[in-house]
Amino acid sequence: MKKIKCHAVIEFLFLEGLKTKKIYERMLKVYKNSSHSISTIERWVAFKCGRTSLEDDLRQGRPKTATTPEIVEKIQDIVLENRQVTEDNLLKALGISLGSVSNILAEELGFRKLCTQWVLHSLTIEQKHIRMRFSHSI
Repeated sequence: MKKIKCHAVIEFLFLEGLKTKKIYERMLKVYKNSSHSISTIERWVAFKCGRTSLEDDLRQGRPKTATTPEIVEKIQDIVLENRQVTEDNLLKALGISLGSVSNILAEELGFRKLCTQWVLHSLTIEQKHIRMRFSHSI
């Protein structure tokens, strides 16, 4: 169930005068496994008092600066140019953290380390045939 729908249901039942336990029981009866826990409902009921919006407030946070399309593209170009490049070399070249480099390589680009070379995690059919022909020739 979407968060905003859940907030609306909780607010409605709360305004009807139901206590947290009854709200939880009614939501569990209707929504079964997709219902929130009783502690979440308690937190929302306590938090909701005096609020008029069902949506989450905007939060300040640090903007993502490392996982931009430009940096992802730079990392991809560097890795495809030299498959033996290290994460340490990438973070020094781009000035971003090791965690960001690792995340971009694994999550954004789908690479994984194999025999000291970065390779795509899943090969295309053509790449599989090329590798198979190569291994048979050896």
